[in-house]
Amino acid sequence: MLQDDASFVSYLLKEFAMCIMVDELELRYQKKCVKVSFYFPAALLHFMSGKDRIDNTMAAAIDSLEGVVKGKENLEIYDACSNILLSTFSWLMQRDEVDIIFRQILEIIEECNIDCDFNIFIHGAIESGNRYTCSFVLKRLSHKIDILELVMTVADKNLSNCHSIACDSFNIKKSSCTDRVEIVSRLLKETPKDTFDLNSVLMSAISYKIESVLIWLLGTFPNLKFDTNVIINSAYKNGWNNVLMLLLDMDICNMNSGNLILSEACSRGCLIIVKYALQNVDHTVFDMKTAMENACDYDRPDIVKYLIENVDLTLFDMKTLVNTVFF
Repeated sequence: MLQDDASFVSYLLKEFAMCIMVDELELRYQKKCVKVSFYFPAALLHFMSGKDRIDNTMAAAIDSLEGVVKGKENLEIYDACSNILLSTFSWLMQRDEVDIIFRQILEIIEECNIDCDFNIFIHGAIESGNRYTCSFVLKRLSHKIDILELVMTVADKNLSNCHSIACDSFNIKKSSCTDRVEIVSRLLKETPKDTFDLNSVLMSAISYKIESVLIWLLGTFPNLKFDTNVIINSAYKNGWNNVLMLLLDMDICNMNSGNLILSEACSRGCLIIVKYALQNVDHTVFDMKTAMENACDYDRPDIVKYLIENVDLTLFDMKTLVNTVFF
């Protein structure tokens, strides 16, 4: 306002909802001194980010934000400053230029583990046609990116560009593939195993009901951290018998998970899984009593018959078995 810059004042007012960081200034007039509180808006960082030259004011602003974010002394101010950095970074992603400001803010976001979804930034860059910033972030932060979520949610009109940028970023031969699942599978298989956030990819494969990707991840990376019960329940819900068989084959289920697979199979009348479990896993690791009770409770005569014929009867509750068979 002192510079009589109407355009910038207009921009500040427009962005006032994003104002966050409070500062205090002493105003002196006719020997009177008044302390006035004011807000440091995201718009100011936006404005300074667009300048051709990085000056001390910009550096001081970023350093101040970084100090607050690292200190975390006040959660409200921390959230406010984090939002300034994220909103500014989002704006910078639209310029297709990776300058010192861009790198500094990105480093702060990384080092301070500011919670954000980088896929949103990448989507914005792709939408704006900014291949360079998109590729830079994709390569640098790939380990924090759920590539399946990114590809599945990109707009149809941007899918080809997204695929092309990803191929360029990771030195993969380009293809004309337009199937989203095939694109994801190709990116996963043709990059080093630690390139992407595979745990997030696994959960997204369940969310988007992509059995092929889930099976590939489980078979290729058995040491991934995941909730086995979530996978088991999803597999039964979606009829993914191959996933259940793979879990049994890989021996990555603990005893509780193995019992869950068998007991659910007995409850749901899934004879193919009951047979597979008992033919490929030692019977003694299962709670056969519960398995038989579930088969009886849910009236699964074919499974009851199979269990009687193929399992040591001493593992059952004979009273329950007799009552079911004869009464």
